[in-house]
Amino acid sequence: MDRMSPRQLFEEPARLFQDLASGRRGPFMVRGGPGSGKTRLVVDLACHWAPQPGTVTVVLTSNRAAADRLRAQIHGRLLRASPQLALAKPLVRTTHSYAFALLEARARASGNPPPRLIPAAEQDATLRELAIDQAARWPEPLRAALGSMEFTAQLRSVFQRAAQHGHGPEGLIALGTARARPEWVAAGRTWREYEQVMTLRGAVGMADPAASPGALDAAELLGAALDAVAEDPDLLLHPLGKPGSRFVVFVDDAQHFDPQAARLSSLAARRADLAVCTVDPDQSVFWFQGAQTGPGLWREAEQLRLGPSQRLSSSVAQLVAAVAPRSAPQVATCRESAGEAQTRLYPTVAAQAEGVVEALCRAHARDQVPWSRMAVLVRSVPVLEPSLARAAALADVPLRLAAMSGPLAANTAVSALLSLLKALARKALEPATALELLVSPIAGASVAQARSLRRLLRAQEPDRPSLDLLAELVLGAREHDVPEPVLRLRRVWRAACEALGAPAPTVETVLWAAWSASGLEERLPEGDFAAVRALFAAARAQRAADAADAAAELARFAERVERERLPVSATLGDGGGSDAVTLLSAHAAAGQEWDVVVVCGVQEGLWPGFSESSSLLGVDELAAALAGTPAEAKLDARKQVLAQERRLLYLACSRAREQLLVTAVEGEGDLVPSRFLAPLAPLALRTQEHGPAERAAAAPPPAPATPWSSAGVVAELRALACGADQHRAQRAAAALAALAQAGVIGAHPKSWHGLAEVSTSEPLAKDGSLTLSPSRVQQLLDCPLRWLFERAMPAAPGEAAAIGTAVHLLASVADRFPEDELQAALDAAARAADERSARPPWAAQRRREQLARLFAAFMAWRNASRGELTQVGVEIPVEMSVSGVTLRGRIDRLERTARGELVIVDLKTAATPRSAASVREDPQLACYQLVVRMARDEPVAGGKLVYLGALRQETGAAEREQPALTEEEAAQWNSTIREAAAAAAGPQFRARPNQHCGSCPGRRCCPALQSAPGAPLAGAAGGAR
Repeated sequence: MDRMSPRQLFEEPARLFQDLASGRRGPFMVRGGPGSGKTRLVVDLACHWAPQPGTVTVVLTSNRAAADRLRAQIHGRLLRASPQLALAKPLVRTTHSYAFALLEARARASGNPPPRLIPAAEQDATLRELAIDQAARWPEPLRAALGSMEFTAQLRSVFQRAAQHGHGPEGLIALGTARARPEWVAAGRTWREYEQVMTLRGAVGMADPAASPGALDAAELLGAALDAVAEDPDLLLHPLGKPGSRFVVFVDDAQHFDPQAARLSSLAARRADLAVCTVDPDQSVFWFQGAQTGPGLWREAEQLRLGPSQRLSSSVAQLVAAVAPRSAPQVATCRESAGEAQTRLYPTVAAQAEGVVEALCRAHARDQVPWSRMAVLVRSVPVLEPSLARAAALADVPLRLAAMSGPLAANTAVSALLSLLKALARKALEPATALELLVSPIAGASVAQARSLRRLLRAQEPDRPSLDLLAELVLGAREHDVPEPVLRLRRVWRAACEALGAPAPTVETVLWAAWSASGLEERLPEGDFAAVRALFAAARAQRAADAADAAAELARFAERVERERLPVSATLGDGGGSDAVTLLSAHAAAGQEWDVVVVCGVQEGLWPGFSESSSLLGVDELAAALAGTPAEAKLDARKQVLAQERRLLYLACSRAREQLLVTAVEGEGDLVPSRFLAPLAPLALRTQEHGPAERAAAAPPPAPATPWSSAGVVAELRALACGADQHRAQRAAAALAALAQAGVIGAHPKSWHGLAEVSTSEPLAKDGSLTLSPSRVQQLLDCPLRWLFERAMPAAPGEAAAIGTAVHLLASVADRFPEDELQAALDAAARAADERSARPPWAAQRRREQLARLFAAFMAWRNASRGELTQVGVEIPVEMSVSGVTLRGRIDRLERTARGELVIVDLKTAATPRSAASVREDPQLACYQLVVRMARDEPVAGGKLVYLGALRQETGAAEREQPALTEEEAAQWNSTIREAAAAAAGPQFRARPNQHCGSCPGRRCCPALQSAPGAPLAGAAGGAR
């Protein structure tokens, strides 16, 4: 790749730097497009002024990530130039950090404690309680949402928008009244009460020695700093240096500032001896945080403009120009490198992910670009991360999920795991921790369940605290009637304790034991997995501890995660090191650049995405009203969103230095490319499902795709080695031998599927050891291979199976107890099941109603059939040996007719009965008839399936009958059972396609779905090739 020297790369910013460093006062606003050198100018100016005696240098930026990047550049250059340089004050600050420093200096001068920042979780909890308490003040349609997290987040956004424009609670109430928005009036009243509550929490007065500092959120912090500066303008200099110092201020990417931050930076600029602000309104993308495209109070500054981009290659510049907003100046570059820029359309999401990974592999192998100099930018990480992560893992591409917003410890699942580690370090499960873990994702209990459990425990032992009893219950004080969440937490605690007591324990092994026992993998929302992966990555980096020091190591790790506020970042595949491709949202890419960038998933409906997330409280309308939009003006929200989303795409595409690939899906479902790609349509390449890419316009087809991963190379060499061309086959075999010697997976023939010998050819059943249930005979006839799959991998019983078991149990004792006692037992069992489960109340109520309906249907059927049938027995075990296979089952009910004939009754809970014809051929009933005929010297009248879920007024439930078997039919069924027994014995199990293939657990590896129908799986039951 073309690498330009620093002098060439920053020639124009360097001239501007010389001009600004020569003593001009300003303030100056420097405009420039992507890669024009704005940030480099700020770094140059900061490095010039910071070492000068008597000069206080402040660099302001919008967020912590940008501040970290700037700080690394400035400090790195300063320390390289002067290793002994010591900086008394931080050079780079966010506007919030700067505001906190101002308020801290003011409090110190007044002899008061410094201000306290309220955590978001604490603020949300307070707002949620206040909103619920004031439910009557809120409009009726909103009351059901008052306790939700989404409502609280929008309420906080309303407060922040109002504060950003200098309004408090009274101003919000007045605006809501004037605009006839009752939700704004209610929000203002809640805000007013919130401020009163926080004031009371701050104690009686700041002069009181017992007083605690008032708690401020992010918007209040900037507002308080602005108020303090209005009272004392000299406060801007107090926390920074001694009186008489030269004061210089540099602001980077001011387009990301909200109105409060812009005002604070402009006030600092007015007091500064030199102030420079860089801005590009066409890259303003944080509209949802209140950022504005205009320069705000910096309009009075002298306007300067930087020239062409120093970042973009010529091809990338052309593509960026095609998606640029109309307001953006002409995109030009002074780079000589041609680079590469493409737009590709794929037929499916999976094909898109594979194409993205192939492009990354090509750049890495062909152009020697390190993985860390590549990025995949998406509009929404949760939407595309699964397909991209899967494709990257298959191609051995290290993929790192970039840091998301919020500290790692703030995630609920991570917080619970850290609490568990701290309890293990103390070697005691304290009562408060037991309650915290019980209502956490680890145990999954609701607050109401925990409260009910504590009441129950308190009723049993009134003289002891319920929390102590709860902790004892988790630790195993009782083994019976324990709710499922407590049992789950008990398993987690015991597994973690065992891992801690094992030889050479580490933080990772203890965490893994707890994670495995918790079952969180099946219950945790998809969005939380990134946080858990990040926690394991941090644990993996923790040093191993001696057995005696293991508990202390757990405590140190938990404290480090909480103290250092580690970000939610995760590495997928082999991206544990720093050399990994970064996957992040387009918003998170602001201020960064990479050699290779893929902008993935530019779909209509997603980019642009017309989200209605702020419509509940009208946050966008509030922002427009605060900005002065007349009430009678028709706000074209859709036009605004289009402009915002185009700027976001412009920002994403302009992150690339050398190579840029923009992708979309066309043809899968309702997926169509974004309207923003319309200018690129003539250049777009459409990739076929199983063929090469073709250009939309007529063009020669491209060369066949080259494999860029080790797996792809091995696959192509294997295909050549097995081909008809002997010369190429020999060369491919030699290459495979070399790869196999180097340890490349899949290169050695012994690992190739289909070449290894069968591990065993012994039958699955020996000497009558195989036992079949009559209910499985039909499955053996349909598909022996599925029977083997489900025998080896039995599915966990679901809700329907649990309900069926309960109904069969109640039916088996229905003749031994009065109906009212049975109903009471049913209610008690349902309540106990609800307490053990973590399902929501509505789901539990639905299950109770379903169970009651089924039991009522059984009682109705039983009562209606007593004139015809007499009970002989219930839950009768049966057994018969056929061709070395034992048929063993249990008949639900055996009844006798008035004529003295036996009838087999099988209870079903399904709501849809099978056809009468299919029941006449049902193997299960036929097997039961054969067994009863052999075991009892009595005539058999046939069998019945009673469908309790299909209510019938006359009989209580739908019935399907199988007539008594004739001698000829009995002989045929004996032959059928021998056929099923032979199929079950193995060693070969035939795969037969049928109507149930879609629900088969082995469908992904079934040979019948990949070859001719009836193809056998020529392997043994217990072995593999």
